[in-house]
Amino acid sequence: MCLLQANAEGEEASAPPSVRVHAGGAAALQRSPFHDDVLLSAGAWTWAVWREGTSAPLLQSPAAPAQYSAAAWSPTRPGAAPPRTWYRGT
Repeated sequence: MCLLQANAEGEEASAPPSVRVHAGGAAALQRSPFHDDVLLSAGAWTWAVWREGTSAPLLQSPAAPAQYSAAAWSPTRPGAAPPRTWYRGT
């Protein structure tokens, strides 16, 4: 995942080197209701908190035993709710 930042003229800046955080992509991506430049992503076995314009997460979870299918910011406090997981049936 790589988040781009616009320059002073409003043109998209060149992309910094990308970082692979979620195997297979993000299942959820949500902007913080308290900080416009902070995002929460969840996918595969990890979640991460990003600042717009950076190429690496500010915070990343260790791998979970099950895959994450959703994540959400708290609507009343500047924090994130625990991401939800789903289990593969065998």
